[in-house]
Amino acid sequence: IDYAAYLDKIAELTKLAKDPSATTTYPTGISSPGQRALFDNLGGDSDLALKIDADVKAERKADWRSNTIREKMVRNAIRRTLGDDAAKVEAILAIIRENHEY
Repeated sequence: IDYAAYLDKIAELTKLAKDPSATTTYPTGISSPGQRALFDNLGGDSDLALKIDADVKAERKADWRSNTIREKMVRNAIRRTLGDDAAKVEAILAIIRENHEY
């Protein structure tokens, strides 16, 4: 591979790293990074992703990550939508916990 082609490839990968949504087409309504993360991890179900997004935003309180009771409230909001699949609830909670918009 020549150096010019290598630089072109690096430039292309840098653009994709800056804007990952450029590689995936998301449905209408899936606009924020948190919604995209939920959509990607819920099997591409946009209705479910938007429902969890809205439920968590309605239920969360300030500093919920550092408060056990408040985190449990967020977990219960997810559980109401997903059901009693504890592993799935914890996986989605982990995604939400790491996403700063929540």
